[in-house]
Amino acid sequence: MNQRARASLHSLPYLLLIAVVLPWAFARWLGSGPITILSASLGGLFMVAGAGLSGWCVNFLLTLGQGTQSPLDPTKNLVVGGPYRYVRNPMILGNVLLLIGEAVLFSAPGILLYALLFWSTWHLLLVRLEEPSLRRRFGSEYETYQRQVPRWLPRVTHGSRRRAV
Repeated sequence: MNQRARASLHSLPYLLLIAVVLPWAFARWLGSGPITILSASLGGLFMVAGAGLSGWCVNFLLTLGQGTQSPLDPTKNLVVGGPYRYVRNPMILGNVLLLIGEAVLFSAPGILLYALLFWSTWHLLLVRLEEPSLRRRFGSEYETYQRQVPRWLPRVTHGSRRRAV
């Protein structure tokens, strides 16, 4: 099985759960409003940005990392290029943008609550599990990357573009 097929196999159940099933459940639980031209436009913009960012991440994990985002098929190399140049967790950030887009599109505060819970859960998992695992796997290379690249929000720099580590 090629890498793209492996990534799809690992990603599809996750994507369906986080982007379809759970948002639907939260919207049903807490209600939603009408879809307007404004909510469709703004929500669609967030959704496209989030899905695009997540897709960009998958591509970099496959090509540079020689693996996937799944713990069942982890990357063999530390990925510090592309979106990973700016934040350490761009895929989760992309997923959160996608969820915010769904919340706006459907005028659903429940999906916004779900996005907050999703991000909070991932933040804890990353801090407690993934980051220590990456330090063990990649050693000083990851520690340098961790010092130079913020976890969630890109640094704004003046003058020159930041170089990849």
